[in-house]
Amino acid sequence: MKNFYSRSIIPILLLGLIGCAPSTSKSYLRLPYEGRPEYAPPKNMTLKQKAEMFQDMLEKYHIAPSGLMIYRRDMRKHDSIGFSYNNLSDSPIWNGCHLAAESFRYAVTKSPEALEAVRRSVKGIHLLQAVHGVPGLLARHVIPKDDKGFWEEGPGQLSEGVGDYSNFMWRHEVSKDQYSGIVFGYGVATMLVDDPEVRAQVRKDITAIADYLMENDYIIIDADGEPTKYSNMRAYIGPVPIGVHAFISLCAIHTAWKASGEEKYRLEYERLKQKNWHKATWLVKFKVLGQTNHNNDNMGMIASYPLLMQEKDPKVLKYYERSINRTWRYVRHEGNALYTSIYLGTGGKDPQAQEDSLLQLRNFPISKRHYGVNNLGREDIKVSMFKNRKGAKRAIYPLPINFRPQTGWAWRDDPYRLKWPGDDQGNTQSAPVDFLLPYWMGRYHGLIGEGD
Repeated sequence: MKNFYSRSIIPILLLGLIGCAPSTSKSYLRLPYEGRPEYAPPKNMTLKQKAEMFQDMLEKYHIAPSGLMIYRRDMRKHDSIGFSYNNLSDSPIWNGCHLAAESFRYAVTKSPEALEAVRRSVKGIHLLQAVHGVPGLLARHVIPKDDKGFWEEGPGQLSEGVGDYSNFMWRHEVSKDQYSGIVFGYGVATMLVDDPEVRAQVRKDITAIADYLMENDYIIIDADGEPTKYSNMRAYIGPVPIGVHAFISLCAIHTAWKASGEEKYRLEYERLKQKNWHKATWLVKFKVLGQTNHNNDNMGMIASYPLLMQEKDPKVLKYYERSINRTWRYVRHEGNALYTSIYLGTGGKDPQAQEDSLLQLRNFPISKRHYGVNNLGREDIKVSMFKNRKGAKRAIYPLPINFRPQTGWAWRDDPYRLKWPGDDQGNTQSAPVDFLLPYWMGRYHGLIGEGD
């Protein structure tokens, strides 16, 4: 077995340099728009109308026959050969967020269409776990063997599906971030969707994930018997707390308990608390010399939501609240509509952030096509002395949502980054779940009105 501890040296060293000061309280969220015309703020459109438009886009272009949500599409192939699953690697996390979005939509509307979307999503996510025959292990993506569009891109690290799924290929090397989206989606569906068909499938799949994590001592073991590259989901590496790991694993076990009612998951949740895993959740966000990992923010926020909503023990809940409050001090001025819905929806108070979030949703472009964006040289945007962790130049304050490219998940992207490469032809389109999730979550928690 590979030594996963050796891969954790750098994070541990960085944790020793953690700065405690939150990010600046200012932003550029209200700058006048001077950017790509495709991303100009839409006029005379309510958020509800935008959500309806995006729902149509999602169902027309991004839902596969299997029910899987294909979060990024090459639209040239759509026009020439029809639907393609594309060559993707992050299907679990974004399908989990899609399931959450449809579950919130169903909770708000109780519409048959929303319930059918939830059922379809649950079936699609099941494919990611069933394709290789290892219960609880997630495939990063699945592709039908006859998908012409995929094979034009190159296969990557794939294996053939087994049994009823032998007509699929599946991608290896799943990571902890993929599990964060899945446990979030299952947690929300467990709370909000009372349909027997949905509950039965969610129970089957989340308990398989919980069993898999328990059997492997919270290390992700691939189908070949080896740990994946980012396999560690334990709450501590030595004495160092890893808040993201703690939230994902605790959420998986807690959701399995709530979905199934089985005593063994309650006992496992209690065992993890006795090992102080709930205390490890405090350290999700860290920032060193202006550099941070926005993906950690996203994982920690979504995996914390079901726990914050359902934990009944006040002694445990205070640690979850301590974590989200700590992360919130860093991100509250970014106008991140998803994080704002999670924070306010679980009891936080911040009127300015709610106003900023609504502004971001109003300015959210109606195009989900990928275009290059360049805000360098604008006199009204000052450049920071620090670069981000990928070496890109950053603004000193967060930028509006439509000053950034429409990538696969807008809320995970660096809101300070000034220049992004992209295809000026807009050939790639991402699924609009990054609008639909905070919109329907906001509607569910009363943060967004139907007429806003």
